[in-house]
Amino acid sequence: MSFFPTNAAPAPLQGELDATAQHLATVLPPATSHAIDAGIASVRQAGLAQRSRQVGQTAPDFTLPDAAGNPVALSGLRRQGPVILVFYRGNWCPYCNVQLRAYQQALPQFESYGANLIAISP
Repeated sequence: MSFFPTNAAPAPLQGELDATAQHLATVLPPATSHAIDAGIASVRQAGLAQRSRQVGQTAPDFTLPDAAGNPVALSGLRRQGPVILVFYRGNWCPYCNVQLRAYQQALPQFESYGANLIAISP
């Protein structure tokens, strides 16, 4: 079951992402914008999205510390119900913040399916 289409962001999220991109284009130095665009292009050219896990595929088990430093295993979370994994680069990333806000708004829907939303950050 997918909450969002796998090939596109929901319209409100896409609008926020577009607005963020437009804002950044006006405030970032051209060299920084170029570096960001080059990084995105290199990820696309490497085909990482096609080789990564897709919606509905099972992730391998792992254990990471939670915000308090306590170990949390994915297998333990799976025993509680479906798990939605989100990878979050950090508070410094405006796109990640837009994405997390969208997930936060969808949290009641996720919870209605018994799913846990897990954000993983460096």
